[in-house]
Amino acid sequence: MVLVLIVGSLLGYFSGYFLIPPTTQTVTVTQPTTLSIERMLTTTVEKTLVTTEVRTSTLTSVVAGTVEMTVTREVVREMTVTITPTRNMTEVHMVVRVGETASLESYEFSATSVENPEYIKLGESYYMPHEGNKILVVRLRVLNVGEEAIRCPVGGLVLTTDKGSTYEEVLPWYLEPIPHENVGSDVVEHAMEYEVFPYLRLLRPNDYCEGDILFEYPVDEVPASIMFQPDPYTTIEVLLS
Repeated sequence: MVLVLIVGSLLGYFSGYFLIPPTTQTVTVTQPTTLSIERMLTTTVEKTLVTTEVRTSTLTSVVAGTVEMTVTREVVREMTVTITPTRNMTEVHMVVRVGETASLESYEFSATSVENPEYIKLGESYYMPHEGNKILVVRLRVLNVGEEAIRCPVGGLVLTTDKGSTYEEVLPWYLEPIPHENVGSDVVEHAMEYEVFPYLRLLRPNDYCEGDILFEYPVDEVPASIMFQPDPYTTIEVLLS
């Protein structure tokens, strides 16, 4: 009985694995450079099978008549089965420029503009870079071209400069706030109206999310590219110059 359960579970697992086609992702890009690296990825799945055996014993006494006594004993046996399927996955590194579109199976991604404002305006508040730093604002747009709703797949972007230094994205309130009494006409004139990117917003088919991504970097460095990974196997790099 135990052997039947174990064999049945293993057959069920393998039949499910082979019947379900592997996840594939079609990548098309508008005038970018695409580097593809074929890798063998190993996935280990551990399943624990628990079987319970119930035994019943009957004792009979011949001296005092017939007395039946039932003893129930549970025997629990655990077995861990490790299954390691191996599949081919393609790691893709897409390189695009500002204004170009990177198209994946379920969405299109583009950096539509890049600016270096002196000040940032968010709501009624104004911000400036810390001493010795500059501001870079990248406008991003993601369009859901699939048939199902998805979360806006943007986050964890990194800026790389000409010196090879990297800087993570920040939000306006991490900059230097400008006191209200110091907000003059020069600040108002040179401030950029900032729109926070709607991270993890639910996108229905043909819907899009759009907003600004902010970086702060030293004045003696030049922005070269921004990079992010929408999934573990895809990297999108946007060249800024």
